[in-house]
Amino acid sequence: MSAQGLEVIDHTVQLTHEWINELRERLDWSSSRDALRLLRITLVQIRNHLGHDEVAQLSAQMPLLIRGMFFEGWQPSHTPSYG
Repeated sequence: MSAQGLEVIDHTVQLTHEWINELRERLDWSSSRDALRLLRITLVQIRNHLGHDEVAQLSAQMPLLIRGMFFEGWQPSHTPSYG
């Protein structure tokens, strides 16, 4: 159990680090910060080219913290629905 009793937060931070580290390693980059930037930019581009239903289905497979980045700044009413 985490010190604060917030295991869900600890778990999503751990998973987010795993995603970033895997991306960094696959790209053979030294900077986790750059890998995070690439991840965020890529997620936004993907999000903006999917239908609303597909966005919801894809986001459900993401760790909570990455899901937050995925939806950050998104305004569904201003995004075409391709579904």
